[in-house]
Amino acid sequence: MKLGLFFLLIILGPTISAQKYVRSGLEKGIQVDHRWKLPKSGPPELLLRISNTTEVHKQVHVTVDVAYQGMTREVFEADTCIRSHQVLDGKLNGIFFISSALDGDGIRRGDVDITLDRLEVLDGECP
Repeated sequence: MKLGLFFLLIILGPTISAQKYVRSGLEKGIQVDHRWKLPKSGPPELLLRISNTTEVHKQVHVTVDVAYQGMTREVFEADTCIRSHQVLDGKLNGIFFISSALDGDGIRRGDVDITLDRLEVLDGECP
């Protein structure tokens, strides 16, 4: 019984503590979500998940503002092309930013706000 409970905790442990993506914006069939990854050592990472729900390839420009205690500390920008029905997810095949101005404590306390300042979407072919 104890062995079974141990294996259950090993399997479910990472999913219980995993942070979920938060919706940041939606424009012309492109959905952008974000979440923080807080490594035990090293700076925090802001992961983006970009989903194309349309039948058309899209050129996407994203600007994200990161505010700590009400003041903008960092601005991240990225350009990408996303194929129809594709999902670009975090570090796997998506976009992520490494913060140089924040630490994990402020993020854990909820003192950090993420704002999708600009989401520009154009139809276009991907290379």
